[in-house]
Amino acid sequence: MRYLILFILGFTTLLFAGCSDENSNAVLGAHPDNWYDDHPGNIAPTIESFIAECGGCHGLDLMGSGGAPSCFSASFNGSSCHAGGPLPHPLDGSFLDADSHGPVAKADLTVCQACHSDNPTGGPGSNPRFNVGIDSQGSIGCEACHTPLYAHPSTWAGPDNDYYHYSAGNIQQACTLCHGAALDGVGGVASSCLDCHAEVVNFTLDCTSCHGLPPTVSHATINA
Repeated sequence: MRYLILFILGFTTLLFAGCSDENSNAVLGAHPDNWYDDHPGNIAPTIESFIAECGGCHGLDLMGSGGAPSCFSASFNGSSCHAGGPLPHPLDGSFLDADSHGPVAKADLTVCQACHSDNPTGGPGSNPRFNVGIDSQGSIGCEACHTPLYAHPSTWAGPDNDYYHYSAGNIQQACTLCHGAALDGVGGVASSCLDCHAEVVNFTLDCTSCHGLPPTVSHATINA
């Protein structure tokens, strides 16, 4: 019995000694102060678990909450953070609806490229695959629903479809990813736009700058 009492006293002494040491991971501190230097190798493996683990303090949108800073601070303690800003769409699954992400993709496909492409910074003719992210869809990205290396349906040429290429935005960057820098198919996997268009148009403009919205010219013969 005496040995048991001595053991308990010794264990209690060690316990209090350990608790008296400085602890950078205090109750209201989930990680050390230098976490912004170390966390790239330690963050949660999926965006859902990342939101679950970090969102408790930084907010579900990671824009900061309480005493926790925004994860998108341009500078925190002298270090640049994820200054690109918050995510461009909700992460609750609602953006998977075609009516939600479709208009964004048609307006500028490079918005999707930044996060969901295997070549997020690739330019004209880089032929990126959109096969990254979207953990709820098996982490295979947009290809969970969309055909690989196929940015739009065959009806995109129009005009027998409500949505076709005249409504595309950012032609100079988005369309050239697969159609090539001059939209002539050179360097890209997609066909040349000159198969239909008789000459190269000013690609800094969208199609509606010439054809109107909706187009008022005949598309039986496309000559511009």
